[in-house]
Amino acid sequence: MALIRKSVWWRRYASGALGLISLLGWRGASFKLEHLLKKAIRETGLDDFGPDHFLEPLNILIKDFITHNQTDTLGRFVYSQMILSSLKNRLNLHHVLKKYPEVENVPIHAPLIVIGLPRTGTTFLQGLLSQVSTLRPLQNWETHQLPVPQCLATTQQVQQQLKTAQAQIDGVNRLSPEFIKAHELGTLEPEECNPFLMSSFYALLFCQLVYAPDYFQYVFASNFGDSYTLHKKHLQALSFNREEKTWFLKGPAHIASLAQLLVVYPDARIVFTHRNPLECMPSMASLTAMIRMVCLPKQDLKLIGPGMMKHLQQMLDVGYRTRDAWPAASTPFLDITYKKLVSNPVDTVHQILNHFSIPIPNGMDEKLESYLAKRTQHRHGIHKYSLDEYGLDEAELMQNFQRESDLANG
Repeated sequence: MALIRKSVWWRRYASGALGLISLLGWRGASFKLEHLLKKAIRETGLDDFGPDHFLEPLNILIKDFITHNQTDTLGRFVYSQMILSSLKNRLNLHHVLKKYPEVENVPIHAPLIVIGLPRTGTTFLQGLLSQVSTLRPLQNWETHQLPVPQCLATTQQVQQQLKTAQAQIDGVNRLSPEFIKAHELGTLEPEECNPFLMSSFYALLFCQLVYAPDYFQYVFASNFGDSYTLHKKHLQALSFNREEKTWFLKGPAHIASLAQLLVVYPDARIVFTHRNPLECMPSMASLTAMIRMVCLPKQDLKLIGPGMMKHLQQMLDVGYRTRDAWPAASTPFLDITYKKLVSNPVDTVHQILNHFSIPIPNGMDEKLESYLAKRTQHRHGIHKYSLDEYGLDEAELMQNFQRESDLANG
């Protein structure tokens, strides 16, 4: 029997109102490619998207959304805004590169990157590492590319980006009120670097937001296009004429494209997080349901788990093949278990910094303890989930993710 989760009660009225004004000529929920491109150009005042090979994955993404998702006018509007945001990021980045070509000469030395299956403590670890003054975190608002290098941005431009970021966060929390129990967002909080990949339109995060099975396989078959080339250029725009620090980034999706990441960042230092699959998989299924409530008015929970498990298994298998092929003498990897991270967070940070020979700044432990005192677990409510609720089978999970289970248990 299907378990149906429905969106907030007021959604049908908001969507109905948008549907009505659509009949009167409003095109905010349009998914025609030409309309989206023109809207991005109009809102930025820029017209150079760079090489046009992003159009093919974008077309497949749009087709997948229309084909595989039963949504409403509000959902179409929200998802079109997500695509529009990536188009605007792309326009702004190419404008920066054209006007300030020296940006591409900025070195990005040995970034520290946290990856692992979703819900394995990557966000918790990212927050801890943001307290290390010798590291440079990526903040949420910074994932919205400015039309100039950050060092040249005016106060007005920065304030506008902060407002844009906060509006997106508010929208997520209104349409999916339970989301904050599982994942807290904040404009000045450290954020995943997915938007930098999304500006290429070869990014797996699009597949978490809605059902996009054809796009998922297309991105794999395309070897993730030029996504990491653009990713680096976004970082260079943020780093230009700034004090050089070690970037630290986080993104579970990097598992699937580890080979491409290491081509662009051959000196990257990779922290792998591991957690019992019986814990992280239903948690991820629940989070997926929550984030999809933003675009979908209802969904069958029993269908989420199996599809998610299949995709994550494929991503993890690809990542481990890359890792296993890496020369043992120069391995840039470090394994961290969720169990160790939660029980000894300060020691875990020390372990990471020592392993990668990153200097430990004075007063770091005090900052970490202060951070932990404020970031108590379940402060926004308890995130509840179960295997059966999302169509997940315990024996199948353990069989498909045996290596991950072994690593999680140390």
